[in-house]
Amino acid sequence: MATRQLTGSASVISWLSGLGHCMSHSFVLCHETALAQMNISNDSAIPPGFVSDVPTTLAWDNDDFSEETSSGKGTTHITGGIIIQREQSTSTLLQRRYSIPRHSQIDAKKKDLAFCLCRYLGRSSAIPNWTGFNTRLAVNRNIPTQSKLGYLPVIDASPTELSTVNEILNRNEEIANKLDLKYMCLVFDEAIYAKIQQIRWKEERYLSRFVVRLGDFHMAMSFCGAISKFFKDAGLQDILIESEVVAAGSINGVMSGKHYNRSVRSHKVVYEALVRLLFQQYLESLTPAERDETVTLIENLAETFPSEDYLPQVMSENFGKLEMAVAMFSKSEAEKKPTFALWLNYIQMVEVLLMFLRATRENDWDLHLSAVRSMLPWFFATDRVHYARYGTAYWLEMLCIETSHPGVTDDIIKNWTCQRQTTHDFSSTACDQVMEQTYNRDSNVRGGLVGFTLNRGAVHRWIMSQADRGAITRQCLTMADNSSHTRSRKDMDETQIKYHEHEVANVVEVITNMSNPFEVEDSMVNIASGKVAPANVSNDMISAKDIGEQKCKTFMSEQLLTSEPDLFATLKATKLNTFSTMERKTKVKTSKGQIVELKNDLKFVSRLLAVGKSRNIDMKDVLTYSLRKFPSPIATVDGKLVKTPKSKLMHVLESRVEDPAIEHVPSNNALILDGMALIQMMKHIPDTFGKL
Repeated sequence: MATRQLTGSASVISWLSGLGHCMSHSFVLCHETALAQMNISNDSAIPPGFVSDVPTTLAWDNDDFSEETSSGKGTTHITGGIIIQREQSTSTLLQRRYSIPRHSQIDAKKKDLAFCLCRYLGRSSAIPNWTGFNTRLAVNRNIPTQSKLGYLPVIDASPTELSTVNEILNRNEEIANKLDLKYMCLVFDEAIYAKIQQIRWKEERYLSRFVVRLGDFHMAMSFCGAISKFFKDAGLQDILIESEVVAAGSINGVMSGKHYNRSVRSHKVVYEALVRLLFQQYLESLTPAERDETVTLIENLAETFPSEDYLPQVMSENFGKLEMAVAMFSKSEAEKKPTFALWLNYIQMVEVLLMFLRATRENDWDLHLSAVRSMLPWFFATDRVHYARYGTAYWLEMLCIETSHPGVTDDIIKNWTCQRQTTHDFSSTACDQVMEQTYNRDSNVRGGLVGFTLNRGAVHRWIMSQADRGAITRQCLTMADNSSHTRSRKDMDETQIKYHEHEVANVVEVITNMSNPFEVEDSMVNIASGKVAPANVSNDMISAKDIGEQKCKTFMSEQLLTSEPDLFATLKATKLNTFSTMERKTKVKTSKGQIVELKNDLKFVSRLLAVGKSRNIDMKDVLTYSLRKFPSPIATVDGKLVKTPKSKLMHVLESRVEDPAIEHVPSNNALILDGMALIQMMKHIPDTFGKL
């Protein structure tokens, strides 16, 4: 049974059985079937080990398999769920909160600024990245009790169908009744959340029984996409590729937020690099005495990390004054320099993302609600329509949850995340992310559902016996003294600390070589290409947050907080002008009046060759001409440069040099200077080339 759980291979089991080390594969399947039938006969939709009258969270998500079928139809689309309970410990009476404390964001911003400055002016080789840094600070904090997790029976249908959504609600109600729960918390991604709420808001028994939450993991992914929508073509994409933080082939996944871990890591690195450049500008604005005093303050603060004296100093009056001074300097410079204002917006957006992640890691409900509210204007500004609509409804509902569900607030505050380990704090996980990391992962790896998803009976047998099969496997590993041991976070490894510092230093170097956004004086420019943004682009990108905030307030006041709420009213797209909109392609009409766009791609080249051959033109003559508007080795089909680290060319040239020492300069030599790089290195760039 343990071998089946770990490998899912009938051949391995049969081989071991032939050698006399285990039962046959057919016997293992019979035993697994017996376990599943035993759980079914108990008439329980709840995995063993879960108790009544304990706050419980259920998370549901789709699980799709793209099997090879003869017609392409009949592929598997099922709905899976997990149940989460936090093991009970000595409870402390929590004071109910009827509003969000204002200090939540202030404290989080101080911690993040202190982190960046300590790594910049302190012992960066001894200070880990953001996650490792906060983990070390939490060493002396009480780690939350570990959560218990189990798999629910699958629903053999896609959650995009309303019938499936009704079945989810019915099963949730059944589980709540069996666990004697007055309220139950449900977690979904945005797509399922929208359909669940459509039914729940119409049915009083669901409305009063369930607290429905929008998945934090999927919301963070969407916000990463919102950040990239603004800054991708303002230089962010070039920075990530040039500094080799992200490979050129992975950049689209990072920009969209779908490659979640890479996307968050990339934003952390660029954020830290930009804070260093911004703080350097602040230091240069001070007198020598003030500069020395500020540097000494940061160095002394870094020396206290990670002792108990660190956080009190971060929250001290002296550091508070420094934070205020940096904020005032940034505001003053942003009013005069559009490029400064643009990248200050980037820093602020990543700060919101980090606050959102911190809230989940620290199980801080107040900070979570505060961070969600700070996300909403950006969702509206970047036309993330679904999260703008349902994120607003979610925030308002959670804000008033004590009124609609009296007594549930304390349970949510203690149990809205999942704690999967007890070795270190700063480790709580979003419930929808746990769903991805457990059920969805287990069903798609060896020992999972892969290979028999079209056999619905086998799928249900796998689900119903999963808990017992897992327990047997853990016991076998313990008997063999081969159970896994939890190690410290890899973010705190010395190699990871050095690697992170190397990435940040690379980004700082790349930005400095391109164009430091905090030094550009007049117009808003793309810091990678130097392209100047027109007035409409500059105005929209600087005022994006204000525009989004106004749209958010209007939506709440006119569509939600009214006598007849209309959540599904059309949300007009903001369509802000950005650097990306400057590259829009021109569309033309054909003779039939159809609007088409002729793409200069490889198919276009093929068509030209086909036309040449049909007209009996010599192919040698055809191929002497460039058949594309732009050369493919160095440009995309729309004329943009192919993104690749420029330093690669220098490395190739350097590798061909046998001896760098030259005694006599040959007659046919050449000196290559990058004129634009020299100009960008200048502190004060004159208005004309004649004044250089």
